[in-house]
Amino acid sequence: MMKAVMEEKKSSTKTQFLVLVAAVLVILIFSDLNHRMADARRLERDYEVLLTENALLERQNEELQTQVTALASDEMVRDWAHSEARMVLPGENLVIPLPDPNAVPAEEPGSSAERYIPEPWDVWRVLFFGK
Repeated sequence: MMKAVMEEKKSSTKTQFLVLVAAVLVILIFSDLNHRMADARRLERDYEVLLTENALLERQNEELQTQVTALASDEMVRDWAHSEARMVLPGENLVIPLPDPNAVPAEEPGSSAERYIPEPWDVWRVLFFGK
């Protein structure tokens, strides 16, 4: 009888141990599954963000290609050459207006004529007696 009780306890302990191991394995499996699902959701969000960025960059690329095409046209090059580079076509004369030598230059704001620089004794007087 005692032997049967001992066998039953061993069997019960063995069963409890197997249930405990199975529970730990189930917890580990579900934990890993949860981690993988979180990674999948993060990757899907990143994919959506990258698709949006890619669409924006493709649109910007198309706009820049359009600008390059427009700026490389003969008319735009000719306009730039006339206005910025001061180039002329054969038969044209370049005219550069010169400033009037008799004109009086305007004083810049904050020049020495407008600024008041106090004397050192004025500074001390204001420090001791106020204005």
